[in-house]
Amino acid sequence: MAHYELRIVLPGSSPVQEMLDALRAEPGREKLLPRGPAHVTLGEFWCDDTDATTKIAQLRALCANCGPMSLRISGCSRYWRRRTTAYYLPAELVSSDSHFLTTLRKSGLLDKCTETLHVSMGRQQEPPKLQDTEERCDFITLLKLDGKRTRNFLEAVDIPLDHGGDVLP
Repeated sequence: MAHYELRIVLPGSSPVQEMLDALRAEPGREKLLPRGPAHVTLGEFWCDDTDATTKIAQLRALCANCGPMSLRISGCSRYWRRRTTAYYLPAELVSSDSHFLTTLRKSGLLDKCTETLHVSMGRQQEPPKLQDTEERCDFITLLKLDGKRTRNFLEAVDIPLDHGGDVLP
């Protein structure tokens, strides 16, 4: 069984990514910060490779039917995780199809859905406050993970939003 995660990856030019890059530049912070680009996780599922092809096709169809989207990100919040404080930026999905998240959650494609959308910003040290920012989303990324605690990415597939169901090679 392979582990897959569905994410909205923020553009490299976004203020959120710039803030995360600045935090990564501080000595000793790299192990306390999330790996990879700034992103919002929508959910995850587990399946074998034969079922993955079908699920990816269903996700493509679902995303092709939704309108343009953007993420509204602001503020900073914290919670306790594994005996340490973790910080995140609350996010809200803004879409012409206001039911996209509900449809995704009810579709049965995901085994686990993210209840509160957010961008992880690391542990132990509070990041700077972020003014309201809105980022356009052109695609959703489906990552195949190695299933270990390191959560290394084995492969990634970009699923375009609102492009009439175009299939990526």
